[in-house]
Amino acid sequence: MELNLSRVFRKIWHYLPAPSAWKSFVKSYALKKASPVIDQSKIYKNWVSAYPPPENRRRPLYLSSPGREAFRGLSGSPELMVSIIIPVYNQSEFTLCCLASLVFHGSRHSFEVIVVDDASTDSTQTLVSRIAGVRMVRMPKRSGFIRTCNEGARMARGRYLVFLNNDTEVTGGWLDALIEPHIKEEAVGITGPKLVFPDGRLQDAGTRVGADGTIETLGRDAAANDPAYNEMREVDAVCGACLAIQRDLFLALGGFDIRYAPAYREDTDLCFQVRKAGKKVFYQPFSTVIHYESVTASSDASQDIRKYQYINQKKFKKKWRKDLEVLSLINQKNLLFSDNSKSSPRKLEQTPDPSLI
Repeated sequence: MELNLSRVFRKIWHYLPAPSAWKSFVKSYALKKASPVIDQSKIYKNWVSAYPPPENRRRPLYLSSPGREAFRGLSGSPELMVSIIIPVYNQSEFTLCCLASLVFHGSRHSFEVIVVDDASTDSTQTLVSRIAGVRMVRMPKRSGFIRTCNEGARMARGRYLVFLNNDTEVTGGWLDALIEPHIKEEAVGITGPKLVFPDGRLQDAGTRVGADGTIETLGRDAAANDPAYNEMREVDAVCGACLAIQRDLFLALGGFDIRYAPAYREDTDLCFQVRKAGKKVFYQPFSTVIHYESVTASSDASQDIRKYQYINQKKFKKKWRKDLEVLSLINQKNLLFSDNSKSSPRKLEQTPDPSLI
């Protein structure tokens, strides 16, 4: 019966002569208000699992006047520790929220912010260019995530690079925790934060890579405070939505490999390059970043960019075939942190700074 009602509802809703934005608002409002009654229904569960969650597309705190006023205080220090590189394409409201969260939470490390606009067609250039302290460069034409990130790295002055998606919002202490392992341990090549959904669920606690090049996101949809996902540990790879790497190392490796252009698998490939260079990749749970996930990709109707997930998996497998076989054996032997096992993962020997917890 529920299935039939869902079909009827979808057909009526589809043919309803009203603007899509209005329909989206009404649907979100109705489902949210009715959640105590219909929280077990299929249609409600499908709505909740839809992403980005309609009610969480904006966080009013950072769109308030105090948030906008804080932009004025954002400026680079002459002796920079970190360059935060934000590649953007449209979605200016998300970009503003991301920037405001950087100012709101700050860091004990000096940092600059570089926004690389990939030829946006909305108000991104106009709005961001007015923000004092933000370095902005505009690509002459659509170039994709990889080339915009590499361009940002070329402009960077900081000792460390942090690549940060514009559909993110940082939290207190995120940057300090993300950079600290690099300072304390020479073996650290890349660190990635704990990525969470806007509703607080865990989104990404690192990545495991299979022998065929497929990737498994660890901890997805788990509780963010689950102790199993709150230890710093070595992982196969981390998500490119946010990762930190020493600038000299990134440039020495040639940046993100453009064979994966416009996007997808470049982050995993970079982690493999770092490991081949004798460094290690770590998941840092004491750094938390909210990630709306695939906002820019879903906004680009002119190019189905998600097809490159499949295309680039084949490229990745071909490039790293031998390494994948070895890594797969290591993972099987160590039973590296799976959702079905609480076995001890590969941990960083040095205990994280208690002040960052």
